[in-house]
Amino acid sequence: MLDLHAHLLPAVDDGPATLAESLALCELLQRQGVTEAVATPHWASPRFPDVADDPITSAWASLRAACSGLRLHLGAENHLAPGVRAADFAARARALGE
Repeated sequence: MLDLHAHLLPAVDDGPATLAESLALCELLQRQGVTEAVATPHWASPRFPDVADDPITSAWASLRAACSGLRLHLGAENHLAPGVRAADFAARARALGE
């Protein structure tokens, strides 16, 4: 089973605060039958203005190194704010499996 929307990255947004919490969430997903999950941190969200490439990259590396048994992919919960042109949004959106 695949979970397409999971806030798994530690200390990035409203997901787990620590790597230990992220790993506990990954273990819970596995117990529920999930074999693959997409980490979807908030991206370009006015609620989480501090979410940027560097924290995502660091958290992603930590989680991938520590998590075993669950196939992980990196995506994003992309946010389109009012007044943003579609082309500008498409240029900055993070793709699934990036």
